[in-house]
Amino acid sequence: KNDFWNTIREKYGLDLCNYTDKLNCLLRHKIGVWDVLASCYIEGSKNKTIRYNEDEDYNHLIETITNSNISKIIINGSSKNKGTKYFFNKYVRYIKKNKGIEIPKNIKIVYLHMQTGQYYRNNRQMVIKEWLQELP
Repeated sequence: KNDFWNTIREKYGLDLCNYTDKLNCLLRHKIGVWDVLASCYIEGSKNKTIRYNEDEDYNHLIETITNSNISKIIINGSSKNKGTKYFFNKYVRYIKKNKGIEIPKNIKIVYLHMQTGQYYRNNRQMVIKEWLQELP
């Protein structure tokens, strides 16, 4: 189970019971959510069961970031193997090299642990505290 929405509830003291409530909360607090996968097959919320995945469009993400007033990017998925950080930085370098677009230096990039999985279950309070500190 992923606790992202529970953390948002805790941070903003809201009852987010449907999609519209969740979307409005994110918009009100100027939070954007983006996933590295455009689509996939997954059993429940277990990342290890992901199959038939299609990557999201990093070009669009980087262009959106550079043409906005974003001040912080929180990347969900920091882990022991740093896979998410590796792939994000790989695409940032690719976009810079091939399109000449780079993320402005004034944007803070933060890598946080996922709110799911074994590490999360063993360190739940620490991970939630990290998220609560970094959310606007």
